[in-house]
Amino acid sequence: FMAHWHMDENAVQEDMHADEVFAYCRKLLPDDGLLNALKGHITAFNVQRVAQQGQVETTEGKILDWATLPLPDGGTLLTFMDATASVLMQRGLAERNDALEAAHQLKNDFIQHVSYELRSPLTNVIGFAQLLADQNTGKLNKKQNDYLGYILSSSSSLLTIINDILDLATIDAGIMALELEKVDLVAALSHVVEAL
Repeated sequence: FMAHWHMDENAVQEDMHADEVFAYCRKLLPDDGLLNALKGHITAFNVQRVAQQGQVETTEGKILDWATLPLPDGGTLLTFMDATASVLMQRGLAERNDALEAAHQLKNDFIQHVSYELRSPLTNVIGFAQLLADQNTGKLNKKQNDYLGYILSSSSSLLTIINDILDLATIDAGIMALELEKVDLVAALSHVVEAL
C-alpha cells in the first residue's frame, strides 16, 4: 500500500486517520468523488454495509482495482491491486481484434468489388472480342486480328486470376473445400512458367 501511494515510511503510524491516508492517495487520484466515496465506505456507520469494488487510473498511468469489504468487527477492509498489465493486455487484444475485423471486412469488400465490378465488365469484353474473332460482323485485317488476339489472351489471363481470387475467398469462407492430392511438381511449375 505504501509503495502504491508513495507514502513516507516514517510518516506512517498505526493510528493514522483516514484523512491522513487519503491525503497521500489524493496526490495520485485527483478524483475527489471517488476518494470521498471510499472514505465514506470506511468511516460511515450504515446499517446495511455491502462490499464495493471498482477500477481507477492514477495520474501515473497505473490502473488499480479497488475493493471495500465490511468486516465483522465493524471495520472495513480497503484493498488496491495493480491491474495495469492485465488491463493493457485486454486493451491490446481488443484493438487487435478490431483490426482483424476491419481487415476481414476490407477483404470481403475487395472480393465483392472484384466479383461484381471487375468480373462482369471483363466477361463483356471477352464476349465482344470473341464475337469480333468469329468475323460474323466483317473481315478483319492481320493487324486487327493480332490486336484481338492480345485482347482475348490478356482478358482470359485476368479472368483466371479473378476466378482464383474468388475461389480462395470461397475456400476461406468455408463454402468450398479443398481436395488434397499428390501433384506432379515439375508439371505444375511448367504450367506456371507458361502462364508467366
